[in-house]
Amino acid sequence: MKKLILSLTIGLVGMATYAQTSRYELGLNVGANLNGYRGTSFDDVYYDPFLVSFETKKVLSSSYGVTFQYNFGDLKQSKSVSLLISPTFDKKSYSTDTYVDGQFNLTSEGYDNCLTLPILTRLSFGDNSKFFINAGPYFGYFTNGVWSTKGLYSPTSGKSVYSQRLDVGLSTGFGLKTPINNKLSFNFELRNNLGFTDFLTEGDLSHLTTKVNTTNLFLGLTYNLGQTIGGVTTKTKSGIDNLAVINNDFKLPSDYFKQAGIYGNKAIKTRIISSLVGGGLCIIGGIIASRPSYTTATTYVTTPIYNQELGIYVNTQTPVVTQTPNNNNLNTGLTISGIGGAIGIGGAIISINLDIKSNNMLIRGSEKLREKNL
Repeated sequence: MKKLILSLTIGLVGMATYAQTSRYELGLNVGANLNGYRGTSFDDVYYDPFLVSFETKKVLSSSYGVTFQYNFGDLKQSKSVSLLISPTFDKKSYSTDTYVDGQFNLTSEGYDNCLTLPILTRLSFGDNSKFFINAGPYFGYFTNGVWSTKGLYSPTSGKSVYSQRLDVGLSTGFGLKTPINNKLSFNFELRNNLGFTDFLTEGDLSHLTTKVNTTNLFLGLTYNLGQTIGGVTTKTKSGIDNLAVINNDFKLPSDYFKQAGIYGNKAIKTRIISSLVGGGLCIIGGIIASRPSYTTATTYVTTPIYNQELGIYVNTQTPVVTQTPNNNNLNTGLTISGIGGAIGIGGAIISINLDIKSNNMLIRGSEKLREKNL
């Protein structure tokens, strides 16, 4: 462990020697989340003649996802504004203790799996290592979950039933991004998702609210797509100065044609990647959606049986498991397919933009060539 910590420390120190930014960035996040539901469902309730109170606990669980970032403006500036889209899978665990007149009664615990899509504005500050803050809306979709109770009574368990699967809220956070080299960066981020949607109440509990409050701690890697600006990177692979790439102002006609080829190759790669990833997710989503899913509930039936040896009736509890069809797999499959479709559409938009840039470079290169010949 000491060697690992030492290696990470040396690596982080080394990272600070690079300064790099590109227009497009792709990343991977893994980490933990601390979840605690909130709302009037957890307020003290007086049921004559008893006072029922609840104690909710923050429970640690896991999160992982990908990030897509687009950087606006002048990439050479120390301050920058970015658009960050961060599809994330969250396992939201919870635990609640129930007390009757101050005496422990039972514990309810379980988890809910949720697909979360934050769409954030990111402000970054710094030349080498960059401090950043995020803010924006998020959209979540609860795919499935399980619950169980234990305490003074017989334990029970089952699958979560949602009156509202879609969650909408505010996502805020801050973190640090520090470069490893001129392509890779290490990220540390603390993010909080505050939900506005009441998603677990129905029937007799419709007057109560249950909402999300999840804090994520992410560690991640970010890969810069295309040319990186600043630090050790001063020229592209084709030998064109990066400053000229930013300003689209080259000295030679051939440089325009080279840049046109770079944009054209990027467009092709974008189409291939977005088609494979988006199409693959659509296929996976279709397979999941076609599979039937059921909600399983376990209840216990108490039956008095006469014990001849003791001469008394003894209560015997028999578990009864029931399954009812639900739309969990259908909704999950449609969500995954929707994400695949969004990736495909996003790839198409980016590739069209690159095609336009490539065409503009060809036009400007031709004009530069004519000016030179004149």
